[in-house]
Amino acid sequence: MEKDELPALQGHYDELYQNARQLLLTNAYTLDKCIDDPTDRRLGLTLLFRPSESLKTQIHGFWRS
Repeated sequence: MEKDELPALQGHYDELYQNARQLLLTNAYTLDKCIDDPTDRRLGLTLLFRPSESLKTQIHGFWRS
């Protein structure tokens, strides 16, 4: 990931946060009915994507700020 891509990533996570926050504040969220279903075969991005050490460091820095 290049430094010029970080603002887009920040904007993306800011939007995810604001959307989730609004759902929580208005009690409009829904729970994933399959969250604890052992037969659920969906894979999350975290299982498919293995970031480089450099990207991990950048992500950790983002979450700490």
